[in-house]
Amino acid sequence: MFKERYVFAQLVAFLNRSKFNRIVAKYNGNKYVKHFTCWDQLLCLMFAQISNRARMEQPCPARWMVNVAEAAAKGNIVEGSANAAPHGQELRPA
Repeated sequence: MFKERYVFAQLVAFLNRSKFNRIVAKYNGNKYVKHFTCWDQLLCLMFAQISNRARMEQPCPARWMVNVAEAAAKGNIVEGSANAAPHGQELRPA
């Protein structure tokens, strides 16, 4: 049986979670968030990048992270990224 950590877990270990949380707090990244936080979105986007996914709706061979997989409804990541304002700009109401 494989006893080492997965590649994704090794990549996440390099991230400084407290620094990430300070940046999110500085820019109010989780201001209107109910379930799918900035950290969850970062993990989903990282996973999509390393697994070479064109869309997050593509089937995943394993449930790589239960809380993120359950929180990420179809289109959440795409819609969240599309609605995010670029740095220094304000969001306009739809």
